[in-house]
Amino acid sequence: KSDNVGLSSGTLMTQTGKFTLRTITNTIGFKPNEGTEFVTGAVLTANKWHHVACSFNTSDNIVEIHIDGKLVLSDTDATADTTGSAAIFWGRDAAGNNEYTGYLDEIRFWNDKRTTAEIRTNMFVTDIDDAVETTLIHQGELNNGAGGAGTDNVASPQTQTVIAGGWAAAGT
Repeated sequence: KSDNVGLSSGTLMTQTGKFTLRTITNTIGFKPNEGTEFVTGAVLTANKWHHVACSFNTSDNIVEIHIDGKLVLSDTDATADTTGSAAIFWGRDAAGNNEYTGYLDEIRFWNDKRTTAEIRTNMFVTDIDDAVETTLIHQGELNNGAGGAGTDNVASPQTQTVIAGGWAAAGT
């Protein structure tokens, strides 16, 4: 839920050398290999929750961006595939800059390309069972943390640390 649509840009998530997902005024920009940035048309509304799903398939180089369950961008990325093992940052970049002004909730990583039907099926589900959805590798639930730690509800959870900001209250 963005508080600054139309005013500036901010990093939603990034992994140095691998990918960046950000808001740019009322659009979404996605750089799957830190090369070409793919930018949607105007898709964001201030003070409204949006579901954003981005995918990149290395076998066919297809980039897709879904907003609120609808495919809004599909293109080909010719940038060479990169690998990344650095930390993933949410709401800012690795240097602590380009902060996103708004709220994030339910951040998921899958190790397969999700179809539009799969995205629509799971976009309102808050706790996906990774024993059933075996391609779900990370599920950051940013609405039920406390202090400086978040919850990762998968079989091999990753540490989530809140550096700045805090937790959104119910109904935010």
